[in-house]
Amino acid sequence: MCRRWIPARAGMTGIRGRLIQKRSDRGDMAKGAEKAVSSTADTMGAANIFSERRGKKQGTAGFLLSFSLPCSPGGAAAPTPPAAIGNRFSPRLARPRGFTLIELLVVCGILAALAFTAWGAYNGVQEAAEDDIALADLRRVADAVRRFRADTGFYPGQGPFALAATAQVEAQCTAADGILRSWAAHLPDGDRNAWFASPANLALLFGAPILCAKHPLAHLQKWNPETGRGWRGPYLDRNLRLWVDHGDALNSRTVDTIGSDGETVVTDGPDGFGDPLIGVKIRDVPAYGTGPRYRAAGAAGAACSGQGATSGGCMFGWRAAARWETGYRADVHELERHARPFLLFGLANGDHPRVVYLGKDGVYGGRNPDDPCRPNLNTSGGADDHVLCLDGG
Repeated sequence: MCRRWIPARAGMTGIRGRLIQKRSDRGDMAKGAEKAVSSTADTMGAANIFSERRGKKQGTAGFLLSFSLPCSPGGAAAPTPPAAIGNRFSPRLARPRGFTLIELLVVCGILAALAFTAWGAYNGVQEAAEDDIALADLRRVADAVRRFRADTGFYPGQGPFALAATAQVEAQCTAADGILRSWAAHLPDGDRNAWFASPANLALLFGAPILCAKHPLAHLQKWNPETGRGWRGPYLDRNLRLWVDHGDALNSRTVDTIGSDGETVVTDGPDGFGDPLIGVKIRDVPAYGTGPRYRAAGAAGAACSGQGATSGGCMFGWRAAARWETGYRADVHELERHARPFLLFGLANGDHPRVVYLGKDGVYGGRNPDDPCRPNLNTSGGADDHVLCLDGG
C-alpha cells in the first residue's frame, strides 16, 4: 500500500470530500492515481499553510489525515481488483441449502425408532422395579402376621379374633363370641362372613378389633405391658390400606385329600384352591398390594369396565375409600390401575399359614397340591407366583 500522511485542519470538509471523491474514482487507477495523490498533496500543502495561518489567529489544533491507495510494484497506484470491490456475488455467501423432504422423513423415522426402543426399555425396568418392591412388601406382610401372632398367641381369624356368629353388639354376645360383628364392614349382615374370611382382608393388621367382653381372652383386645400380651398394632401402616373387590370363590374351603402323601385336611378357612375372579363379588375388602399395576379383570382374566358396581363379574377393582364411607365418589376414589392384593391363606387348623404374591402377570395360579409353600407350576398363572410360608414349611 502507498500511504500518504496529509496535514489538515478541523473543519476542512471540502478538501476531505475531494479526497473521498478522488479515492472513489477507479476509471484509470494505473495512470491517474499518482496524479491524484500529487494534486491532493499540493492542495493539502497549500491548505496547510492557509490553515496554519488561520490557526494562529483562531488557536485551532491541527491533525494528520492518512490516505492509502494500492500500489503497483513500481510504486504507482494499482487498479483495485474487481473481486475487492465487493463480494455480493461470491458463491461463499450464497444461501445454504436446506434438508429435502426425504432426508427429514429419514431423520424422523430414526428418532421414532429410538423413542420406541427407549420406552420399551423403560417399561421393562419399571416393571422389574415394581416386582422387586412387591417381593420386599411380601416379607413385610409376613412379618406383620408373625408379630400379630407373637403378641396375641393367635393368627388373625383364630381364637378370640374370629368373627362372632351372631352378636352385633356387646349386649348380645356370649363367652363363645369373639369379634363383634358391628366391627366388621358396614355391609348387610349376610355379607360379613365372606368379607371377614377373605384372604385379602388385612383389617386386623391395620386396626384394633372389638372383642366380646364375655370372652375369656377378651383382654387380648389391647396390649398389656405387664403380661406382654395383646393387640399392639397397627402392624401395617394404615396409609397403605386400600379397598378391593374379588369373587367369593377365593374363599372356598376344601374337605378332601390334599397332597400326594394322602394327607386329609379339613379346613375351616380358605385353603387357596379358589379363583378370585369367579363368584359373587365380595366388596370393599381392606387390603394391601404392590407390584405391576393392572386394570380390574373379569372371569377370563381380561380387563373389564364397571369395577365400581356393587355386583357383577368385574373383580380386583381398587378404591381409595370404601363405598360406605361418607364422601365416597366413584369418579374420585376408584383407581383405574393397581397392583393385585397380597393373599393370606392357611390360617385354619391343620394347614400351612402363608402369604402369596401373584407375580408380575397379576394372575393367581392356585394352591400347589403337593406343597402349599411353593407356587403351583401346573398352571400358567402360577409360574411367577411367590409363596412365603409363616411356619417355615
